[in-house]
Amino acid sequence: MNYQALYRTYRPTTFDEVVGQKYIVKTLENAIKQGKIAHAYLFSGPRGTGKTSIAKIFARVLNCQEEVKPCLKCDSCIALKQNTHPDIIEMDAASNNSVEDIREIISSAAYAPIMSKYKVYIIDEVHMLSSSAFNALLKTLEEPPSNVVFILATTEVNKVIPTVLSRVQQFNFKKVEEKDIVERMKFILEKENYSYDLEALEVIASISDGGVRDALSILDQCLVYGEYKISKEIVFEAFGIISKENKIDLVTKIINADIESILKIAKKYYEDGVDLKRLINDILIIYKDIYIYLATGSSNNLKILNVKDVMNFKVDLDYVAFKIDIILNLINKYNYATFDYFQLLLIKLSKNENTSSNAIEVMRVNINQEEDVDYDFLLGILKNATKNYKNEDLYLLEKIDEYLLDSEYRKFATVIKNSNLIASSKDAVILESDEKYKINDELFNQELYYFLVDNLKIEKMIYAINENDKNKLFDFYKEKRFEIEDVVINKYPPKDSGVEKNINKYFNGVEIV
Repeated sequence: MNYQALYRTYRPTTFDEVVGQKYIVKTLENAIKQGKIAHAYLFSGPRGTGKTSIAKIFARVLNCQEEVKPCLKCDSCIALKQNTHPDIIEMDAASNNSVEDIREIISSAAYAPIMSKYKVYIIDEVHMLSSSAFNALLKTLEEPPSNVVFILATTEVNKVIPTVLSRVQQFNFKKVEEKDIVERMKFILEKENYSYDLEALEVIASISDGGVRDALSILDQCLVYGEYKISKEIVFEAFGIISKENKIDLVTKIINADIESILKIAKKYYEDGVDLKRLINDILIIYKDIYIYLATGSSNNLKILNVKDVMNFKVDLDYVAFKIDIILNLINKYNYATFDYFQLLLIKLSKNENTSSNAIEVMRVNINQEEDVDYDFLLGILKNATKNYKNEDLYLLEKIDEYLLDSEYRKFATVIKNSNLIASSKDAVILESDEKYKINDELFNQELYYFLVDNLKIEKMIYAINENDKNKLFDFYKEKRFEIEDVVINKYPPKDSGVEKNINKYFNGVEIV
């Protein structure tokens, strides 16, 4: 039980060990050399990019007997390493965010340091402080004792009040470049005598999204899974990733509208535990790579493909633009998608509609028209609708009256109260409502989703239709019946299909069960 995670073992202890953030490191080093120490700093940026690490290094240098490069041997350096330094105080504002917590800091800041030159307060996730806590901190931030330095860190600088921002020196941390993350992992693996494939490290750097800590956590997990060796195959298997070649093969089959093969591949990926959301995003990036090359003739900004890969796709610019529009439209709608909706997305993407510029423009208009309804999507929900799911949701929705008088949630409670629950599946619900356009609005729909999750524990997509949509849905079903039975329902006989049963009951005036 003495094992320590790599990101903790190899947390940088000097500025020289910091990965990326060269501008920030150089500015802080120069401030120390020139004796221009500010009384308060704000470190903001994505998680895992070095905010807390650099805060600790800065605190260490300020209190070390040496200048700029800490000795790591003096009493102050040793105490900080052991987390026992009396003058370097860390606080997590996510769990200590009250005005009383801040008053304790203000009170202790009035006393001189015990063993060092500076008393340094590192407040992580500072955006989580309450309004009263922020206000209590303001005066001390503006005029702290000369031997006190505040370092505030946050991943959401937009939530820090302007009066605090005006009292601090702000440093914006950027995502660390993938090549720098790879070099850091190589250094660690070589020091630990682990074997690795360079391509595996490049994949880890890519999925870490610019965060060194995330990359080292992924590396740790892969080392355990692969018994202390790292290969591309191990990373792919551990994190549900498929190879570039497999992604290209899938896109090729989409372009060729080979629906039967697409569905077989989709099923295999689902059964293998592939991350479907990441796969959809990678498909989008492939189309983006093709578009960039066709539009500019340059390969400088390609992320997944190379020039040879692009040239193997026999498509034109309008076709690619059209498919990108489809993905961007569907990716939000299917944000909480399961396998069924992943299948539907691939099917829609495979349809070879007219892709001229006019067709693209028509599609953009149709997306924004009030009458636009995704009937494939609705049939996907109906296929999996059951009485049990519906009864569970009805039971939970009985509590909606509690929120009708709540100023924050009234708008959501009202539309639910004025809607009828038509069908429920494991992952989605269909509501019948005169306010279908409001409910299906992207922003409102997202807020409604989180309201249902947080307050009623209903974690499902929400889609609304009106009375007019019923007849159109029925006509669509009759027209597409055999295609739907073959593709969506895996060739079940129509009489045995969930869609057939639910459609019949729905249009005979009986509630779907």
